[in-house]
Amino acid sequence: MRAVLLITILGWSATTVSTTEADTLELLYLANERPLMIRLHPQIDQLDVSEIWHAYEETLFRRLDADSDLSLSTDEAAGVPTPTELQGIGLVDSSVDLTRTVDESPRDGKVTREELATYFDDLGVQNLSIVDVSRISSVQLTSRGLFERIDGNGDQMLSQVELRGAYTSLQKFDRNDNEFIDSSELGLALGRIGITLAGSQRTIRAADAKFIRLPNDAKTSLGEAVLAYYDTDSNESLSREECGLQTERFANLDRNGDDALDLAELDQFLLPPIPTVEATLRVGTDGLGSVEATPADTSQSSPTTRRVDDEHSIVTLAHTQINLHVKSQSATQDSPERYKRVFSSVDTDKNGYLDINEARRFKNFRSAFEAMDRDRNEQINEQEMLTYMINATALAKTYLILTVTDQGRGLAEILDANRDTRLSRRELAHAVERLNTWDINSDGQIDQSEIPRQFELSLSSGNPNQLRVAGDRSASTSPNRGSDSKTPTWFGRLDRNGDGEVSRREFLGSAARFRQFDENNDGLISSDEISRN
Repeated sequence: MRAVLLITILGWSATTVSTTEADTLELLYLANERPLMIRLHPQIDQLDVSEIWHAYEETLFRRLDADSDLSLSTDEAAGVPTPTELQGIGLVDSSVDLTRTVDESPRDGKVTREELATYFDDLGVQNLSIVDVSRISSVQLTSRGLFERIDGNGDQMLSQVELRGAYTSLQKFDRNDNEFIDSSELGLALGRIGITLAGSQRTIRAADAKFIRLPNDAKTSLGEAVLAYYDTDSNESLSREECGLQTERFANLDRNGDDALDLAELDQFLLPPIPTVEATLRVGTDGLGSVEATPADTSQSSPTTRRVDDEHSIVTLAHTQINLHVKSQSATQDSPERYKRVFSSVDTDKNGYLDINEARRFKNFRSAFEAMDRDRNEQINEQEMLTYMINATALAKTYLILTVTDQGRGLAEILDANRDTRLSRRELAHAVERLNTWDINSDGQIDQSEIPRQFELSLSSGNPNQLRVAGDRSASTSPNRGSDSKTPTWFGRLDRNGDGEVSRREFLGSAARFRQFDENNDGLISSDEISRN
């Protein structure tokens, strides 16, 4: 099984590389301070990438082998995904031979398990990819508005007093009075924010920051990329101060002992790769995923990791914050009966098939019409639709996408702990402790140059076009994460804005009773505080 991965160099054009080491992603981030190697273990339901695809092939073969004779007849093999189907879902690239059939070697009317595996290998199926959706480098956005709204005295610094009063400063913008400050209320796109650094005495090479997939593209050596980024005096070598490596690591690379790393020595960099941070990103087909991140480097300058929730952790290194996130798909009911109901609703003339005009009225059929039309007669019958949707749903559960997003230097991203593009009262109440992390000069204040560069690495599974029509409530459901049995029902009724906490305004009891529940005196009652009282 091969995985085609994009070498993502932010601000540059991406190139494509194939690798057989599909179960681990190793990304080198050229941070301003020093190189940071991130080793990711992407999984679906605790299965590695290669295991996922192997399990899919086994399940597919058993499902199609109706007579259990350990081979697929011509009729049985008709259920194998075609190159067009695979291309439509994103599992093969645009150069694939669309005429390739599964029964070719030998062409004897039977397909063995080995022939099925060869078919997918020949097509170059890719069930893990990296894509870059960053736009920060090309579009200069600004979050000065948020900074200025909290900066009460206008000195271009955020003091601890101003941070503690952040909610009070922003409360007047809460026009719908739900105790959230959302992007429309602030007039800011909280999901895509950067700031323009002005007057900073420290040069921040933010526009040049980059991730490089290892092993690197043969056209440009890894040493050249590292040298180009860190060689501030342009002498074609790196001192320890320039590259920020630990003394022992630097000495191991400096083979000639001249206290500098030249291109030949840098070409040995990360051979073998030594991770600074390791993380397992697990996508759950039941809608529940997890992120487990730990520093692998125990030095004083090692990055820190912080768990936000089950599906989100943050890696922090000096002027960089990397958000690791998984997006699990909600459980779907992909029964043939549901697909048949949808087909019937789209088949308006009830002739048992869909022509292109009927398909155009329904987005999911319109986009997949060619892939569904297996016999190329410009019509889709019910069986063709069923075959496509069963294959698409099964294939989506094998496909992982790591999306790299450059979020710039946005104040909102630091404060928005749960990444829901709005600021809650709790998030603003914790502004001081969150921003203290970035007070690099320890003066008790945050200026705009101290706000870190932020990236998000988000892992998700493939998502086929789900068939859905008006009134069809069986298509998908949100995962049920369960509720705390110790939390009384009245707590949920009082939590009118649904943030999982009760503010003084939401609380109907007396001030004294509120203070009794509010153990940490932060102006909010959490479910944990309720369960202890």
